[in-house]
Amino acid sequence: MYKVACNKVEIMKMSELRLLSGLSQHKFSKKYHVNFRTIQNWEQGISEPQEYIIICLYRIISELDFKERFVQDVHSDTYNISGKLFLLKNNHYMLTFFYNNRLECRILEDKKYIVDQFRDDFAWMSLENAYENLLLNEG
Repeated sequence: MYKVACNKVEIMKMSELRLLSGLSQHKFSKKYHVNFRTIQNWEQGISEPQEYIIICLYRIISELDFKERFVQDVHSDTYNISGKLFLLKNNHYMLTFFYNNRLECRILEDKKYIVDQFRDDFAWMSLENAYENLLLNEG
């Protein structure tokens, strides 16, 4: 499981964190006891949560919501990067990996579109694609 360290990982945007949970704004608000309007303001950039709030919510979501949904570790030999593949509650796969000390999350295809016997290929190709897109956006 990934651990978030303030000095090593840039803080995620609130919208990324909520996507990580697989919940709507309303459900996220109820589940984690955060005012619905506050979540909207954070996601729209009207206000920003304190860094410690994002870290605490990330840890809670990681520890409570991912345990049953972890699918597999993913590795790309081409770029020598690794990540994790999760299955969200909405049946979409999610890929997480670190890039430049930042936790990156990508919501991928619905599980029903991926044949189980090709899941490994799907996972590492998705990892490489996400990594390549980040490299292209840097240049």
